Amino acid sequence: MLPRPLARWTVRRILVTLAIGGVGAYVAYVGAGDLYTGVRSDAWPTVVGTVLESELVRVPGRGRVSASYKAHVLYGYEVGRQRYTGDRISFGRLAVGSGRDDAEVLLQRYRRGSVVQVHYDPARQNESALETGWTWSAVVRTSLGILVLVGVMLLGRRSRGLTSA
Repeated sequence: MLPRPLARWTVRRILVTLAIGGVGAYVAYVGAGDLYTGVRSDAWPTVVGTVLESELVRVPGRGRVSASYKAHVLYGYEVGRQRYTGDRISFGRLAVGSGRDDAEVLLQRYRRGSVVQVHYDPARQNESALETGWTWSAVVRTSLGILVLVGVMLLGRRSRGLTSA
């Protein structure tokens, strides 16, 4: 049996390790999902759509994290007499810095009322995107999540000897 302070420290270390590993797993999962869907979306059929809304959205920051910006583009399209709306521009796109410059470029490209090519998933026609393919940000998120998981496993394995005395 471990002394009480050491046992408390071990439980805390296990919980922190699980929390960090969970965040790494989540980041890898989301990044891999965007990467996979982005690659698949290259083969999706297209239809003509119309941009219904195009606006700059301010995302408030918390504490020391400053506010950021993103483009909100809502578009409508029709597949086989069924109307759909979508707001996905691409899979996995992340902005650099505040994101304002990136968002403004997207808003210039997708102005309200403009005609756009909408790529849709033939199996789930309500799933769509204006831009297809994988993005570097999806690759980076997947890699970063995997790196965190591997690091947590290696550190957990290395520190195993600290508790056995």
